[in-house]
Amino acid sequence: MRHHPLALALLLTVACMPQAHAAVSIPLASLDLAPMTQEYGQPEVDRSVGGRPLRIAGQEFPHGLGTHAASQLTIRVERHALRFHARVGVDDEGPGGTVEFHVRGDGKPLWSSGIMRAGQPAKEVDVPLAGVALVVLETDATADGNTDDHADWAEAELIMEDGAKPTTVADPDAERDAGAGERTPSHAQYFTWINNTNEGATEAHTLTNLAFFRWLRDTYGMQLDIYAWDAGNLDLPRGYGTTDSARFRAQYPHGWQPIADAAGALGCRLGLWGGPDGFGDTPEQAAARIALMSGLCRDYRMAEFKFDGVCGQLRPEKQDYFVQMMQACRKYSPDLVLLNHRLPLGKGLRYATTFLFEGAETYIDVHMANTGTATHHRAGALARGLPPRLTRLTEDHGVCISSCLEAWDDDLVLQAFNRSLILAPEIYGNPWLLRDDEYPKLARIYNLHRRWRDLLTQGMVLPEAEYGPHAVARGDATTRVVTLRNLGWEPRTYQVALDEAIGLSAPGAVTVRLFHPHERILGTRAHGERVPVTVAPFSV
Repeated sequence: MRHHPLALALLLTVACMPQAHAAVSIPLASLDLAPMTQEYGQPEVDRSVGGRPLRIAGQEFPHGLGTHAASQLTIRVERHALRFHARVGVDDEGPGGTVEFHVRGDGKPLWSSGIMRAGQPAKEVDVPLAGVALVVLETDATADGNTDDHADWAEAELIMEDGAKPTTVADPDAERDAGAGERTPSHAQYFTWINNTNEGATEAHTLTNLAFFRWLRDTYGMQLDIYAWDAGNLDLPRGYGTTDSARFRAQYPHGWQPIADAAGALGCRLGLWGGPDGFGDTPEQAAARIALMSGLCRDYRMAEFKFDGVCGQLRPEKQDYFVQMMQACRKYSPDLVLLNHRLPLGKGLRYATTFLFEGAETYIDVHMANTGTATHHRAGALARGLPPRLTRLTEDHGVCISSCLEAWDDDLVLQAFNRSLILAPEIYGNPWLLRDDEYPKLARIYNLHRRWRDLLTQGMVLPEAEYGPHAVARGDATTRVVTLRNLGWEPRTYQVALDEAIGLSAPGAVTVRLFHPHERILGTRAHGERVPVTVAPFSV
């Protein structure tokens, strides 16, 4: 008899002659939008990017696609499309927005809106597509940046030959340029914010922290992939740094080589906080910045850059330099993860790996607080939802281990196994504040995620009526990792179906194991049975 494992987390592991065709309308919003890219948030069906009804200059539209400039959607129509219709404009929820809309076919411009401003009536789009194989719909931010650039493709539709089906496609170079794809396994990370703030760290400080993670590895087998410096270690808020400045030499008298060596001995690589510009006002200054950042990748095999709007914005006229810089960096670090925190990158957007989920940072009771009474301070964090379509190329800011430590493990289980983004598990702050008896649990979460990380790249959202809010099952046909939560005051029991309802489609008996909040084997059950799982109040 074959047995298939299930993990529970709470954490739970279980050539014709052509014929003339009549024309049909295919709503744009009915297509698979997963390959679509945009500078902030995610595309919304029949809603604005902010989740409200589509409304342009006071006119409401029941159907369409809400996005945020800059954005791009590529659609393969294989010469079966007749026309593209839409009404476009800046959504009323973006009162200061300015956007340009473009329609391209097989690489050639077919239609452009010119600059559209908030309050301007919707423009009619009616573009012939006869003979076109690939349609690209784009929105661009303008020279004033991307603030409020909420762009609507209202009542958008493709007029197709009857029987022809358009399909959205990812740009074939997108994964290369972004450093990762949706199926890239997660990188386990720690970053230093709160342990250091804008003053930055030092050589001694960093080597001490790395010694702590070496102890966790040697004692409990916990493996980091990325140790990421936050602010103040090269760039500063509202300023850019160099490695030959007096400030840098005071912080790192021996440069970064000793630190890169210490990280390498742990089997991990370095990450760095900074800004997207620093290109100065002359070609020589731009060349120096490109050489600096690409040199870090060449010399230290950097694994991550986090570019933050706190440091400064990318000037529109410097976007080409940004593209050159990222291309040079990825020559040495092809898998370099670029986190985009609140930046309109324009041409450079395709080189960003992630956006900041919900625009939210997770410092408990500072940036993330409870919205109601609960038994601990992390109920607000445990109530966080899921990225649209379970998009993994986003970043949720990880789990803060500094203030209000209770339920940190519940928080981390959701971050690692429920959302399971490109950076997971991800913690920051001061994990040395945990109790000694909590270090094995920290390591266990990291180790289990590492064991299953290839499986965790695929998931499905489970029905809320049966499994509670934001429940997810990840894995393949034979192994599923299920995460459940309870945001109420009474214990809640879920009946978990051991079958296709959670993606467990392979036949045979199912071994059910509970991994959080404690570990035990729940038994071996027949495929199709249900197993009761009880979740404590305000817990995972």
